[in-house]
Amino acid sequence: MGQVARALHDAALYKHSVRIRSPRPNFLQAEDIAAQYLEFGPVERAVEWLTRSQDPSDRHARERLDLLAKAYEKPGNTGKAYRHAKRYVDALSALDETAGSYSDLASHAEYMADLRTQHGRKYSFWQLVDGSAR
Repeated sequence: MGQVARALHDAALYKHSVRIRSPRPNFLQAEDIAAQYLEFGPVERAVEWLTRSQDPSDRHARERLDLLAKAYEKPGNTGKAYRHAKRYVDALSALDETAGSYSDLASHAEYMADLRTQHGRKYSFWQLVDGSAR
């Protein structure tokens, strides 16, 4: 059914195909659902799925943030998506306070610096993150 949903460009049908197999999708399934909404719309649903489900180990944060960045770039979705992304960045910051070693991964500060480098022109988003906008 998922292949049919993709062929029909129907993100809602794709979501239903996942939820038939898994009524409570895990974070990877949620990201797949979000990717379908990002591609076929409505983009707001992609943002909801990306911010609703989080990997407890946070191994997939970069992929999730990359999908969120794509959602921000869709016309008409910037403000709402930025507020969702800010909540996600806040959650990452809170996790950083309790995290131990990052092993071979970049630290939270390095990750945020990289994110700022890649998405530095999203001034409205960074104003939210920095607390200079509401």
